[in-house]
Amino acid sequence: MKKVGLAQSVGPLAFALFCPANSHSRGTRGLSLDSLAQVTSGKQPDCIFCDAASRKDDENTLIVHRGQKVFVILNRYPYTTAHAMIVPYAHVAELNLASPEALDEMMRLAQRLESIYKSAYRPDGMNIGMNLGKAAGAGVAGHIHLHVLPRWFGDANFMSVVGETRLHPEELSTTFKTLSTALKQSM
Repeated sequence: MKKVGLAQSVGPLAFALFCPANSHSRGTRGLSLDSLAQVTSGKQPDCIFCDAASRKDDENTLIVHRGQKVFVILNRYPYTTAHAMIVPYAHVAELNLASPEALDEMMRLAQRLESIYKSAYRPDGMNIGMNLGKAAGAGVAGHIHLHVLPRWFGDANFMSVVGETRLHPEELSTTFKTLSTALKQSM
């Protein structure tokens, strides 16, 4: 029996629109006409982060801040409200391949996000970390990124654990406005 990937068995458009594993940072709301053309022709962007960084529509790509060496992008399928990722512009898969300047800027932005989250969202705690490689759970294994997300007691509830459904009290567009404004003001 020949094994085929999900994209081959359901078609590239259905795969891109409905497969969460493939759409880590891209969904029906953010699928641009260029991306739609790529998908319908069977082509996927090589890297969702490089693709987002190359576009100039930050509200659509959910890039809330562009720095010198890194940018901050919202997770389109967040674990919690305001789940952001700090991503270097350089396409590198390992920390030892990232420039010291990019790593420094990542940490400074993580500090700024921590402060912004404390004042804007008042979380009970935060997760800040990376998953390097597929075995470690990286959804985009070829491009390092630092997850920064506020956490609240009870945010891993019955709906998310058993029902595999996440409930968020805030739309991504609201989070985009909140974080992009706060990051501009904290310069």
